[in-house]
Amino acid sequence: MRHPTCATRKRCVNFRIYATANDLQMAIYHYFCSLLMHKIRIIIAFLAVLAVLQGCNKTPKPISREALIHQMDSITNARINELYQQAQVDLERRIPIEVKPKADSIVNARLALKQKAAATQPNTKQPGNAPGQ
Repeated sequence: MRHPTCATRKRCVNFRIYATANDLQMAIYHYFCSLLMHKIRIIIAFLAVLAVLQGCNKTPKPISREALIHQMDSITNARINELYQQAQVDLERRIPIEVKPKADSIVNARLALKQKAAATQPNTKQPGNAPGQ
């Protein structure tokens, strides 16, 4: 027989007429054990959430000035070495591209100067004006 207000409840305690007091004690024991297990689950879940929140709440230890400088130096030195190696690779790739036209322009400029100097110099050696004639 159900209690009249248990129609809307999820859990319902069945009221029975128990033959012996031992049966009644066992029913009460099982009822309270099930409640206790439900409460233990809630308490364990609460403690787990509390432990997670407590773990997230820890503030980091302050770093000393020397440790911070050492850490920054190690990071920057690694990055500088990486950039230097990349610059060397770029330089080796670009040297043939950029040096050849510059060298050609320098050679052409020197040849042009020689031709210009040769064209402007008077020819001092003429066949009839040699000394000693």
